[in-house]
Amino acid sequence: MTLDCFVCERMRVGNPGKHGSRAAASTQRCLLCNRDFCNEHRGNEESVCEINHQTYFRQHPDLHGKIYATMQARLEAEEAKLPSVVPTEQPSIVKE
Repeated sequence: MTLDCFVCERMRVGNPGKHGSRAAASTQRCLLCNRDFCNEHRGNEESVCEINHQTYFRQHPDLHGKIYATMQARLEAEEAKLPSVVPTEQPSIVKE
């Protein structure tokens, strides 16, 4: 997918003289902050960008439930959305 990386875009806007020529690159969606990022700005984890997600999460409480501070928090939220499985009772076998 080719969209603008949010980090590249912020750099272009912040310092157009230095970063104005940055071109759109192939991007993917960050699993934690739900924004597009390019390969140059990927983080250490798979499908996660390089920003400080804990700070981003803290600064954007209106997005909680759509963004996550850590992969562990995301996994726990996803697990909480799964329907709970109630074990069914097995019929008792009566020996005569």
